[in-house]
Amino acid sequence: MTAKLASMAVSLVSVPLLLQLLGTHTYGTWATLISLIAFIGLLDLGVGNSIRNSVAGMQAGREESVRAEFIAFFQMLFILALMMLAVFAFALPRLNLVPESECAARMLYIPLLLVLPLMLGASVLQGARSTGLQAWLQATGGWLFFGYVAVLAWLGRTPTLFELAFVWSAFYVAALLMSFAFAVRVLKIAPGRLFHWSLAALPKNRLRVSLEFLILQLSALVLYSLGNTLVFRHLGADEVARYDVLNKVFQVGFGLYAIVIGVMWSEIAAHRAAGDRQALSQALNRLSGIAILFSVGCATVAFAAPWLIDQWTRHHVRVTTFESLSLAGLAAVQSMAYVGAVFMNAFERIRLQIGLAIVSIGLMIPTTSMLVNAGMGIASVPLAAMLLTLLPMVVCNFNAFRLVRSASSPQVSHE
Repeated sequence: MTAKLASMAVSLVSVPLLLQLLGTHTYGTWATLISLIAFIGLLDLGVGNSIRNSVAGMQAGREESVRAEFIAFFQMLFILALMMLAVFAFALPRLNLVPESECAARMLYIPLLLVLPLMLGASVLQGARSTGLQAWLQATGGWLFFGYVAVLAWLGRTPTLFELAFVWSAFYVAALLMSFAFAVRVLKIAPGRLFHWSLAALPKNRLRVSLEFLILQLSALVLYSLGNTLVFRHLGADEVARYDVLNKVFQVGFGLYAIVIGVMWSEIAAHRAAGDRQALSQALNRLSGIAILFSVGCATVAFAAPWLIDQWTRHHVRVTTFESLSLAGLAAVQSMAYVGAVFMNAFERIRLQIGLAIVSIGLMIPTTSMLVNAGMGIASVPLAAMLLTLLPMVVCNFNAFRLVRSASSPQVSHE
């Protein structure tokens, strides 16, 4: 949490600096390009969550099977990365972006595609209950990028989007490399073994679980990370700047909440493997209490957010209380939904969530369009996501309670 707080503070301070350097319109374009990076995470095909569960539940005598799973997934992602590079090279010229944005997109996305297999490192560290180490390593890229932006502001020099993309990518890749190196050490894998062909030995059941997680990741991205893109499409770059700045206020809190979810996921998976019903029940109660406190905090912050944002951005960006409350409502419903979802994920009971996810993916864009046409402005995106999260919130928490009650032995959780 300390690492996350520091990272969020850096992100918040960098916003007025970038607004000052780039202007509202160009900042909106930059924020949109950065937000699309989340979709590159989908290319891991959900294997990160699968390997996290395997590492968290790893017991004596099973270490080698987990190593084999990790190596096979690494090789699969390496092949996929090469394929996606070819797709990206074909598709980018056909998107008709302005030249500066196209060059920046190349500089942002190509390096990230090349290092796609290294994303497994973070999942291994989380599964090994080294979430703190993973958080510090992940944060270093953002801190270094902020240092670069601060120097530019001090010098009074306006960067190009391509320059920002180059620096951001360099620091992000460096952080991924460090996480992956620690993950290899945790699993005690000789680096040369990563390229000994073993993809054919990957258990089909682990690949199935990974693909199921992929659909959940896609749903989460459409509901919670597509905001900048939807606002850009319907309302333009200037409104993206307003939405992005307001969203960052609530992402500070949700980033801390996500750390709790990440830690508890690994704990729940370990308790599931041991069949410890009492520990699982305690985890469910703790998470529910934290989610309620988080929701109350979001509602409180919503009323102060318009004034805070006006001061924070030096009067470049202004938002309304209604817009702020819409994001607070989404954050509250999302936090309650994650309580049940993290139990279902740790138990790998995913198919029910998949059905709900497919419905949400299909309804998000038309629901947002309907609210935009109704004059809701940037509040349309969080309101649409909140409405589509209400049913999954109820279903996931009900099933989490059932899973805890049924966890009387290690065998039950694997049925």
